[in-house]
Amino acid sequence: MKRLKRPVRTTILFGLICGFVFGPLCFAMNYLFSWSNAICLSFWMYVAGYATLLSYWSKQRLQSIAFPLLFLLLTIFLMDSIVGFYILALIMVSWIRSGIYIQKAGWMRFAIELLLCSLGGFLVISFTPGSIFAWSLGVWMFFLIQSFYFVIFEIGGTVTEDYCMTGLFERAQKRAETILSAGPH
Repeated sequence: MKRLKRPVRTTILFGLICGFVFGPLCFAMNYLFSWSNAICLSFWMYVAGYATLLSYWSKQRLQSIAFPLLFLLLTIFLMDSIVGFYILALIMVSWIRSGIYIQKAGWMRFAIELLLCSLGGFLVISFTPGSIFAWSLGVWMFFLIQSFYFVIFEIGGTVTEDYCMTGLFERAQKRAETILSAGPH
């Protein structure tokens, strides 16, 4: 039986929730940590939540994302830089989602993912986030751009078990055959 998921809708909804919670979460963590660490910890929580969703969608165990997330968490306290952490978080999300770490996928998929993460990162930076509202909007827009990954690699935003077994050309050929065999209505 094929197991269907809706990663486009879920990614957009996850990003919207993250955007709304960003301000209160940063203010709450600012009582325990410095402001830059509070922002980075908020980002880390979002990356960890998103990586958990990606792990679920790809049917991988959570241990497969433990190393990148632990490494990212440690860099918060070692670097104490929002920009440095943000760039490293973009790379880690690309690494996890492209399958380099989880499924040993090809470098082309990683390059496309890195391009999408960079585009999402550019949107966050383009707002020159100086206020919590700008950061919150940037977080939501980042996840909005991330949902394009599933539009590019999945048909109709639905992931099936046998999706990874076929290439882009094979899926296009299968879709064309389906359209041609259906005939005029």
